[in-house]
Amino acid sequence: MYLILPSRSHGAALSIALLVCAGLPAVAADGPFNWVDQDGALRLLANGRPLLQYNYEPVAQPEGVSDAFARGAYIHPLWNTAGQIVTDDFPRDHYHQRGVFFAWTKTEFGDLHPDFWNLDKRSGRIVFEAFESRSAGADTAELVVRHRWEALRDEKWEPVLRERWSLRAHAPEAAEPDHWILDLTSEQECATDTPLVLPLYRYGGMAFRGHRDWIANKDAVTVLTSEGKDREGADETNARWCMMGGPLDESWAGVTYMDHPSNVRFPNRLRMHPEVPYFVYTLPQAAAYTIAPGQPLVLRYRIVVHAKKPDVGFLNGL
Repeated sequence: MYLILPSRSHGAALSIALLVCAGLPAVAADGPFNWVDQDGALRLLANGRPLLQYNYEPVAQPEGVSDAFARGAYIHPLWNTAGQIVTDDFPRDHYHQRGVFFAWTKTEFGDLHPDFWNLDKRSGRIVFEAFESRSAGADTAELVVRHRWEALRDEKWEPVLRERWSLRAHAPEAAEPDHWILDLTSEQECATDTPLVLPLYRYGGMAFRGHRDWIANKDAVTVLTSEGKDREGADETNARWCMMGGPLDESWAGVTYMDHPSNVRFPNRLRMHPEVPYFVYTLPQAAAYTIAPGQPLVLRYRIVVHAKKPDVGFLNGL
């Protein structure tokens, strides 16, 4: 099946013809959505335009970078409805920060301390395990996948957690929309009888790495939380939602993360970096937490991708 996919690289529009052959069968779309499987990634299209790419196979590191930073099981690129990429991959200041990703940093697993965030430590990793389902309909598109979290012991990887990601994209309502909505649920359960302890720590969890243009143009980046905090004041504060955005291609683009009211310790605390465009909802920032055998941790988030700067009333309404 031949498809023409619009793609962008740091704001430059391209059109590429792709032959889809390997991986999951193509999903017949009853509406605007369509999933396309190519080169170890699933790309979601809406009316022929890309919205997100879920990388299930490890994405290789750039030349000259350690292979420890190769990883899959994350989202990049993430596009807004204007076709702009709002995420980054392999940023030179933090090679391990990858688009939309989830990773714990400081952990205890028996006598091990796997770090799933700082990949260069080679003590923990997250790998794609299997697809459960995917669909594309008139109003929503859904994808359910399984990940395996592993710790390195004596040069062998052993399972720590089983994770299920459930993604649901909602079709924009307007004819020419300025935003779209993605709901993401992470369900994490112990893979063995050994619990995973998350000690008190300042970062690790559901993270966002924004476009690299927002580094050089740092003063033009907008950060706002539900509690009225800006970039300087948001770090280590609780927030029902957090918005970050800035100029791209002479217009404004951004993302809002929303912490679901059912999440443990809602509203959770943020780690907001003062210099580079990343933030993370961090469950263990307030207190330690243990993922115990037979007691899955379920965390839900809403991600709103903007092509226009939103106002507070609009975000509160979502």
